[in-house]
Amino acid sequence: CVVYTALGETRPMEAIEQMSKLLAAGIDVVGTSMVWLVTPRQADDWLKVPLEQACAAGDSTLYVNGIDP
Repeated sequence: CVVYTALGETRPMEAIEQMSKLLAAGIDVVGTSMVWLVTPRQADDWLKVPLEQACAAGDSTLYVNGIDP
């Protein structure tokens, strides 16, 4: 499991890429970055689809709660 707390709101594409690599490798990710993912059903597709695909590929999970430190 990885705790991802890098600032994601000002560099969302980079954060998605970093988290996707971990998730696709089968590593579960928890974190406070990407505050939009606190309510993933309301997140835009450009944000959640790549992460959902990475979770499916790696049989991993992503849990975001809270805000950036």
